[in-house]
Amino acid sequence: MSGPGLRLLVTDADDGVLEAEVELRRTAAGDVVSWARTGRPDHVVVEGR
Repeated sequence: MSGPGLRLLVTDADDGVLEAEVELRRTAAGDVVSWARTGRPDHVVVEGR
């Protein structure tokens, strides 16, 4: 489908995915540092059910 006013903004969606991945890695790295200092991570991850 195409026509006036219809646009597909793929690059905007891709930017959000990349930003989310960067934030996830930053959080994980912070958890490693926290675990090394205190013996407990800030963000506990549990197995999903």
